[in-house]
Amino acid sequence: MEDDSSIAVWIIIIVINVLIYGLCGFLIIKRKSLTAISIRSPTLVLGTIFSNLMMSLALIIPKLAKNNSFITIFFYIFRLMMTISIFLRFERILACFRYNKDKFNTNENMEKFANKRYLLQEKFYVKIFIIIFFGVFITILLLEIFKVKCFELFFCSYGKDTNAYKSQMYIWVILNFLENVAFMTYIFRLYEKRLRFILKKELYFIFAILFIYSNFACFYNIIKPFDDSVFILVSLCTLYILVLLNGFLPVFASFWYKNILNYQITPKLMSNLYLFLTNKKCYRKFYKYLYNSGDNNIYLLKVYTHIMKYKLDIALKISHELGLGEAKEIYNRYYETEGYITYAPKDVIVKIKNKCEILKNNTYKDDLFDEGLEYAYNQLNIKFGEFIKSEDFKELNDDIELDSIVQCKMHNTGLINKF
Repeated sequence: MEDDSSIAVWIIIIVINVLIYGLCGFLIIKRKSLTAISIRSPTLVLGTIFSNLMMSLALIIPKLAKNNSFITIFFYIFRLMMTISIFLRFERILACFRYNKDKFNTNENMEKFANKRYLLQEKFYVKIFIIIFFGVFITILLLEIFKVKCFELFFCSYGKDTNAYKSQMYIWVILNFLENVAFMTYIFRLYEKRLRFILKKELYFIFAILFIYSNFACFYNIIKPFDDSVFILVSLCTLYILVLLNGFLPVFASFWYKNILNYQITPKLMSNLYLFLTNKKCYRKFYKYLYNSGDNNIYLLKVYTHIMKYKLDIALKISHELGLGEAKEIYNRYYETEGYITYAPKDVIVKIKNKCEILKNNTYKDDLFDEGLEYAYNQLNIKFGEFIKSEDFKELNDDIELDSIVQCKMHNTGLINKF
């Protein structure tokens, strides 16, 4: 039995844990309508956080209950539920990437999606989570009732029952091996998928933390099998890192990404150059095409982009100093030097130079470079007409079509919400 001072410390840790995990759960519920959280399936995230809390209690309570090793079976139960909830969250996302290449975007395919939409909704995966939970809970509990103590944590029985210790170590190694295989599988399946909101990085870090912790716990308890307090302390620190990744990270992401516009270009909009260039993937593809062409149109694309950014900044009402600095930079870079003929005809340059006289008085307007913008757009549009007929555009069109279908599925199943 622990002394009074030790008991007080463990009770304080329990209170701190409840407050930390409770705060995390509250923030998830409060901001669940934001895409950074909804794309992670907030109910399953809450399942992950609750599992973390129960794992910490399964480690601490035996210190207050005469080292009752029976309680430690809940560590395994909720360790399994924590990882299963993570996998279910990513499985739901991956389900949106499934499509039939031969029939994609056909009425028949859309009808099938509408009929089976429930298979992508969060409540379907929550039901799976609950069924697995009861299956795992009953199985481990029955094994304990029949005196098969392999799911008690190994550090609790060392020196009391050597056979039990060995079986518990085997269970630890086997389950962690299977967990690592599952994580690597999901990392591989998500590797080429285009996901925002730091979803991939979250999975990588969770895998790295669990891999290091599991191996440390195994080797440490072989070297110092009786030092369970250090093992518990390391375990609690690991769980704090996990709740930071699983819970607080999505909350932080909901603030970081709050200004992102949830805009997805579709194949039907790709024939419009203005809309086409608003998409990063399309812009990069067109830029590469112009670069490979080896003409001056790539410079016109830079001019067009720079002037559009300038006009957008003014629309967003940036400070006078920043707006003036941007106007002077565009003028000096593209229209003041001898190489101006690269970016516009002489009559256009003259108009821009006349307008830009006001820059000497430290004033500017949003229409200073409109003639240059119009010329650049018209020239790019001619080149864009050629690009539309190329194989590069066809490949891009298929890629955008897939993105559009995935985006549509995510919208319709609640993975993507408002910002």
